[in-house]
Amino acid sequence: MDVVVKALPAQHYLSVCDVYQSLFDPLPTITEMGRLLPAQFGDKAFRYMTVVLFGDSFETENIDIEISFPYLP
Repeated sequence: MDVVVKALPAQHYLSVCDVYQSLFDPLPTITEMGRLLPAQFGDKAFRYMTVVLFGDSFETENIDIEISFPYLP
């Protein structure tokens, strides 16, 4: 597998960051964002999602998660 590193211009994201009790708890938020963002922003909101788990190690409880969707202003 090759790793490609390249520079990209800055990108805008619409995101939600919260602490969830388990890895399954953000699923309703992801579903709602996936439904509402295209309805409100049309083609400017992409369906590709980025999820960032914050922490020193992989945790299974009280997980600080950021859920983001790219957005064209």
